[in-house]
Amino acid sequence: MIPAKFRPHVMAYYNFARTADDIADNPSISPRKKVAMLDELEAVLLDKKKASKATHVAKVLRKSLEMTRITTKHATDLLVAFRMDAKGAKYDSWADLMNYCKYSANPVGRYMLDLHDEGKEAYWPSDMLCSALQVINHIQDMQKDWQEMRRSYIPKNFLAEGKITEKDFLDKAMKPELRKAIDEMLDMTYGLLKEAATLPMVTYSRGLRMEVCTIHNLAVRLLLKLKNNDVLQKHIELSKKDWFLGTITGIGNGIWREKLKMIKM
Repeated sequence: MIPAKFRPHVMAYYNFARTADDIADNPSISPRKKVAMLDELEAVLLDKKKASKATHVAKVLRKSLEMTRITTKHATDLLVAFRMDAKGAKYDSWADLMNYCKYSANPVGRYMLDLHDEGKEAYWPSDMLCSALQVINHIQDMQKDWQEMRRSYIPKNFLAEGKITEKDFLDKAMKPELRKAIDEMLDMTYGLLKEAATLPMVTYSRGLRMEVCTIHNLAVRLLLKLKNNDVLQKHIELSKKDWFLGTITGIGNGIWREKLKMIKM
């Protein structure tokens, strides 16, 4: 749904983010080395260092940002989150997790808005949508993240209330206490999605608006699946039917919101 003229720029941003993510998630690289590699990506992005084969994606993104006149902040903010991952950051509270999402997820939405020349009033609901998607992903992968990286995004206070630890993520099924903690997180995430529901009303690009509506629909569907299933028993994901219905509904909602705007004008 993204206009063809924007796709090379989106790919430049994606490739930069993917490279940084792969660095942060590589178990064979020490935390110190990971941070140094992320710092090098940033230096190339900011034109403070010549690109190498490993950092060429940063040079490509820099050229893209120059062409589109978009700030480098949406890329450097991502690196803040990846450095947190590299160092094995822990999150004591929901506020701590939202601060992580501020850097790990929200810049992606803001980049897309700026690429489409949308207004700054769209930042807030976009942040809510991106943060919700990030938390949903954390819950989906909670067992894998702990098993492979000893990394947990479940706030400590949610675990402490039920006297549970990250070791319980390795069980074959959720304990009632863990189920309660995850449900509380999902309820708060649903609150984020409710805030994000206003985003289509302040998004003027038809393609982006349809994409936003589709993503929102799919996020709600996935959240409900996480509510009704145990992520320790099986990987929870959307079915082909979910993808089809979520996309069709999202496209329809995007078009309907456009007509609604015209009526209000």
